[in-house]
Amino acid sequence: MSTDFNKAWNEFRNVAARRLDTGACHLVPVVGSGFNMAATRGRERDSWFVLLKTIRKEFDLPRHRSFSARLAGHSMTALWEWFVSTIANQTGSLAFEAENQLRKKVQEQLKGFEERNRDIPFYRDFLACGFADVLSLNFDRTLALSVTTGAGSRIIQSPGIDTTWNASLLRHAVLAEAGQQRVWYPHGDTQAYKMIKLGIRDYGVYIESLNDAFSAYKQAEGVFKDPDAPWSREAYRAWAHKVRQLERVNWLWLLLSSPVVFLGCGMTRDEWPMWWALHQRARNQARLPSKDRDPVFILWNVTVGDPNHNAMTEWLRTAPAGIRLLPCYDWGQGWNDFFAAFKDQQAKLG
Repeated sequence: MSTDFNKAWNEFRNVAARRLDTGACHLVPVVGSGFNMAATRGRERDSWFVLLKTIRKEFDLPRHRSFSARLAGHSMTALWEWFVSTIANQTGSLAFEAENQLRKKVQEQLKGFEERNRDIPFYRDFLACGFADVLSLNFDRTLALSVTTGAGSRIIQSPGIDTTWNASLLRHAVLAEAGQQRVWYPHGDTQAYKMIKLGIRDYGVYIESLNDAFSAYKQAEGVFKDPDAPWSREAYRAWAHKVRQLERVNWLWLLLSSPVVFLGCGMTRDEWPMWWALHQRARNQARLPSKDRDPVFILWNVTVGDPNHNAMTEWLRTAPAGIRLLPCYDWGQGWNDFFAAFKDQQAKLG
């Protein structure tokens, strides 16, 4: 393993060792479809591409030219919009009605995934790493549903079904059987299909809510800090601990104020609400010396031969929004190294 590889993993292990006042891990993981693929060892290819192919067949839609190509690097959100327009045209329905039909089908598909996979140990092992908060870009709730009581029943608590756009910032499950860990759903979840966000329109509308939340974050930050005192690493970390306790804390505030690691996320340009949030985060932390800023890591296989993946690798090497590659030569080893970082810490804690 190269010096750069070792340096990245050493930095990650140091961040994994940081704890909140509660003893929970300060690091916030953001999980995507590759997380579920790792959990199922590739038996279920829960990706946007596979999901859209399945839905196309369910609605008997014509084969779009995009399906003849490797879709990595192409726009999944644009393809979703084509689905919406085609169904609306074929059925004589309005676009929003067609989109709700599609969302309902996504919900049905992923509820099946939850039932098939909720008892896989990978999910419980992941929660055992001790994270206070996890952001799931997946719509399924398999991670939350994996937590069981001694009697075998599941205890999952979520906010009431609220379909407003701002509710997507607040929506999460509280895992009573896992030390009150929280799993947040920035793009919606299977419990309320109308909150599922997949298309360009959805993402565009969402930016307005994110911007409002960012403005509220800056106001709260201003109330917390002495305006005459400069920002320092100590002041920033004190604020980061305070954020977790605020009544209206939301997933964006956690992303802005915590070290972050992306796991199983392709991070294509389709994810522009997340990229917007990451760049706002980078701008907000620019007042700190680079050594004092909370890092953003991404677990990434640097040896995949697919040209589109290789192009993404080269782009991520440029550290967009401050992202640092957490490199691996194969996904299995990468996940092993990830879990090892927390097992080492758990051993130290005794």
